[in-house]
Amino acid sequence: MTNKSKLLVNLDCMFIGSHSEVVLVPADLTPTDLRDIETLRFGTVNVGDYVIDTQNGSQYNSHTEWVGDDEKHTLEIVRDTNGRLKILKQETVVSEPAMAPSASDGLLFIQQDEDLHTIIAALRYWQQMGMCDPFKRSDEMHSLCTNNDELESYCDDDVDDLVMRLNVEMNPKDFLEDIKAIV
Repeated sequence: MTNKSKLLVNLDCMFIGSHSEVVLVPADLTPTDLRDIETLRFGTVNVGDYVIDTQNGSQYNSHTEWVGDDEKHTLEIVRDTNGRLKILKQETVVSEPAMAPSASDGLLFIQQDEDLHTIIAALRYWQQMGMCDPFKRSDEMHSLCTNNDELESYCDDDVDDLVMRLNVEMNPKDFLEDIKAIV
């Protein structure tokens, strides 16, 4: 009988996004141990490792589920001498960069106030100058905001929505601390 199993851990922080990983764990975990693993990972996963899923939003919520032994794991969790769960080793894995959400799909976090207000001012100036109308902007500006015609540019309502998503007072690290306190 094997004493190790593999567990898929999905951490969902709603506004920040989600983080999924396969973890090698003791095979005898209890439901309390599973919650402890989620808490442990909420405390150790970097904010930058969360990925915004614009397709599913927060449909998953945080959860764990057993997976087959053939799944590649990136982390091993063991019991210490006191029976508490601890991370034994963690392989460095390059995570996919967080994708920017499309209109109305999520919040954006900009941590520097100067950056935030400069971006909002630029967006409002863009609107004020009528640049949401593709016929009123130069070919160069049109190419920039459509990524060389790969995307549809924002209309006035889309820019308003973007400003609303930007203008939220929330620090992702503080948000994670709040989540850890609840869990």
